[in-house]
Amino acid sequence: MAPLYGAAARLSMARRNLEVKRHLSRLNKPSLKSIKMRPSYHPEGLFSQSKKMSKNEIGPKPITQLWHMNGRCPEGTIPHAIAYVEGDEYYGAKATINVWDPKIQQPNEFSLSQLWILGGSFASDLNSIEAGWQVSPDLYGDNNTRLFTYWTHTCLEGPKEGNWWMQFGNDNVLGYWPGFLFSYLSDTASMVQWGGEVVNSESDGEHTTTQMGSGHFPEEGFGKASYVRNIQVVDDSNNLRAPKDIGIFTEQSSCYDVQLGKNGEWGNYFYYGGPGRNPNCP
Repeated sequence: MAPLYGAAARLSMARRNLEVKRHLSRLNKPSLKSIKMRPSYHPEGLFSQSKKMSKNEIGPKPITQLWHMNGRCPEGTIPHAIAYVEGDEYYGAKATINVWDPKIQQPNEFSLSQLWILGGSFASDLNSIEAGWQVSPDLYGDNNTRLFTYWTHTCLEGPKEGNWWMQFGNDNVLGYWPGFLFSYLSDTASMVQWGGEVVNSESDGEHTTTQMGSGHFPEEGFGKASYVRNIQVVDDSNNLRAPKDIGIFTEQSSCYDVQLGKNGEWGNYFYYGGPGRNPNCP
């Protein structure tokens, strides 16, 4: 039986989704060159875990990488299928993301799966740090899947301590973003998101066939649908923990969808993605 919600609950959910949508619309900004330095410490638990990873998950192996130095996302809509947390102070985040090679309809479109670290307001001054994998023919010149990072900032303050660093796999620290780059991420983040994003340029007047994730819907499950598992955040004691009150969001569930789950092995996880244009998504 489907759960029932009162009018107040539905209104609260609608407002929450509107705020998420406003945030997502602000992330179409130029990227900046990465700065690589050595971090001074790591959240507890990151290097102590030893987990088996399937062949199509992000793991400690070489991947061709190019940096997105300039430019904006192509004009058009930017569909998302994400899970997110907000309403707390977040000092980092972690997840296992499995990797696919989604089909891209137009060279100026892309498909990605990533983690967002966010701070600031939706109206102005929004800061973001993003990392994951991406297929972007226009950017890279081919259809290969690549590890990428991206960030935005809107104003700078004096030097501060709060550095944000990136770890790939179980023991590969790639570098970090100094806290002085950001006005609202110089200490903590106010929202964390995980999930997929594509560009829908509607070049033929219809929704794009560019795939998100594996190109399969979440209900198709393991082996077909894309997933993000073992979702965790870093708390103010520098420990990894399971996030509370995970929300989900997608603009058009008939094109790309997202479904939450939880179990002992994967912890908090979700399946996401879809094929884009189909009989239910014209």
